[in-house]
Amino acid sequence: MSRTIGPFRGVSTLRVEGAYELCAGVDGEGRPVEILTLGSSSSKDPSRRAMLMDAVAWAHANSGIDDSPILEADLNADQPYVVVFQDEGRRGAERILERLLALGPATGRLPRPQVPGSTATKFISSMPPAPPKAVVKRRRKSMVRPLILSLLSAVLLFALTGGAWMLWAAFKPGSDEGARPPAADAGQKEDGVPEWNPDAPSESLGGETFDDEKTQTFAVEGWPVAFRVPAEFKCGSDGGEVECETPEGGTFSVEWSACEGCGKEKKRQVRSEMELQPMRDVGNPRVAFQHSQLAEEWHAQGSFFTDGLPGREDVDGHVVVTVAVPDDDKSEAQKALNDVLNQTLAAKF
Repeated sequence: MSRTIGPFRGVSTLRVEGAYELCAGVDGEGRPVEILTLGSSSSKDPSRRAMLMDAVAWAHANSGIDDSPILEADLNADQPYVVVFQDEGRRGAERILERLLALGPATGRLPRPQVPGSTATKFISSMPPAPPKAVVKRRRKSMVRPLILSLLSAVLLFALTGGAWMLWAAFKPGSDEGARPPAADAGQKEDGVPEWNPDAPSESLGGETFDDEKTQTFAVEGWPVAFRVPAEFKCGSDGGEVECETPEGGTFSVEWSACEGCGKEKKRQVRSEMELQPMRDVGNPRVAFQHSQLAEEWHAQGSFFTDGLPGREDVDGHVVVTVAVPDDDKSEAQKALNDVLNQTLAAKF
């Protein structure tokens, strides 16, 4: 038999998990909704009510493109509830229920009193709760620098044993052979150093893009793209990765790798091995993104593919941006992230 909860009618039970009840109903305009509420006895438990408040705050803060929006929540009612539109293909109120089940047992007394706001930032993601240790990990030191030192040593030895005379003979005035390197691809100087493209698009994955503020440009030899970061970032590069420290002690890093035969499935496979999951396709197969808010720190990863590489149209460049910054540095980190995104979208070889 149907009943009403608040202004919602035709309410019927879909699922019960201890203190929590997931229901279906319709709003005043006849639109289908899902309602998550507490049982009659659990509604009198301040700890249960506080946990529901935390779960609703989490859902508000982490609503993604695959999540149905919250229509209404009355958490001070005798029987508190939260209502989500029922939309086929999108996650409804069950994601809030799963959040509650992750925060504590569904039956019996809670292990400790729940204070509103005490748990809302422990498992924040745009998907159902992830393990609490799903934070971007520090990567191992790149081996590029030792390899470069070894190559330099080999070149020096070559020069000392007569290589210098051979190079002079090959490139001496009047000799055309070997004097002209092959023409560089668009966006690349003849020395293999990429150029920052002022005609790149102005897309955003959140936040703003750079305007007239002071920035520093990184154009690393052999990379498919150049990009800008705020002038206040302290950055360094070993050739394989650019890593920056933000003013408040966060990290912003960019690295890339070649991806051969990078069709749709290969891109999905590559992205499935990244730290933040799941990586979300934002409507362009060359772009995927994920982020989370952990306490007062913002974590994000972007996965961007170039359209080919210089001299290798069958191979794409995979540019990865990894961000872990305090909230005070978030807006500047978003600008840098968006700059890498747009420069990658403009990279067509």
